[in-house]
Amino acid sequence: MIKQPPWIKTTPFPSYILAGTILFLLAYFTLLSPSSLEDDFLSVRVIHPRDLLNFLKDSSSQVLAKGIPTDTTPAYSLRNFDFFITNENRPEMQFTALKSNFYQEQQLIHAKSGMVTLSDGTIVSSKEVLFETARNEIHFYGDVLITFLNGTLIRTNYLRAVTRPVLIITVPLEEAVAGEKTEKESVVRFKSYGLSYRAAEEKELLLSSNVNAVVTGQKTTHVLSDRGTMNFNRKKMTFFMDDKKAFDRQFVLTHQDHLEMKSRSLIIALDQTGTKRIEAQNDVSITEKTFHSTSGKATFDESTNTIALSDFPQVYQEQDTITGDVIFYHRNDDTIEVKQSNAIYQRQ
Repeated sequence: MIKQPPWIKTTPFPSYILAGTILFLLAYFTLLSPSSLEDDFLSVRVIHPRDLLNFLKDSSSQVLAKGIPTDTTPAYSLRNFDFFITNENRPEMQFTALKSNFYQEQQLIHAKSGMVTLSDGTIVSSKEVLFETARNEIHFYGDVLITFLNGTLIRTNYLRAVTRPVLIITVPLEEAVAGEKTEKESVVRFKSYGLSYRAAEEKELLLSSNVNAVVTGQKTTHVLSDRGTMNFNRKKMTFFMDDKKAFDRQFVLTHQDHLEMKSRSLIIALDQTGTKRIEAQNDVSITEKTFHSTSGKATFDESTNTIALSDFPQVYQEQDTITGDVIFYHRNDDTIEVKQSNAIYQRQ
């Protein structure tokens, strides 16, 4: 038989020490276990660099922007991004986005759900924005909306803006453009392929190709042309043709009520009610009901609903040809007034 040490028999083990030991072990394994720490630190865990790169680039969704480094981790990735550029302590540009990645070596900012306020107050928003900071270029991709200070709205799928030294906005020829300008009593809507805008001098919009414009007010005027300019600050629209086309196809087409007109160029002056005055120039031909005419120039006065024909005007009715220095066609009552030398002739 093995003898027990005498202290085992004589020294009692206090129960409170045993209870304390058990409580300590329970607290240690419960409070300091890895699963508890992960819960406290929002499930922070070590991930593979490739997984981190995919998370930062949000590779689960389609990327529209071109030129983003595919094998480079962004130096910074921010949410609710707000970025300002100043020039001599004056605000020049504001750039906000839901999420953005900074590529420091390439000097790129790639943003999702971005909006940029440019130096002239023009606001551009899109699904994605790529800002090339070294080149002062901003590229907008997907559902691009341009809002000018004068209220003109333009929609397209891609836009390039050069911010310095002069703001220039460009939509390439292959991209469709749709815009509108709303007044109290009229609306101007237009479509084209391609667009350019320069924030200097006249601040005109140049519609590059296949222009389709409609002015809706007291009357509706519809214009088709190859190119056009929109200057809403001066309330003026100009339409002209591509001189590379065959000469017999270089005509701006204008439609208003029953009137059909062809001309080499066209200018529309606007007011709150829509079309104020129309001026057609060079090889003008007009047809409306029984009225047919040719002239070098035709001017519509919308307030009197009268067309003044000049530059060798001729009006054809049945077998008759009417000529004069200036011929007025009164559209309200379908009458013709001829001014020649000192005489005035009127035919009912």
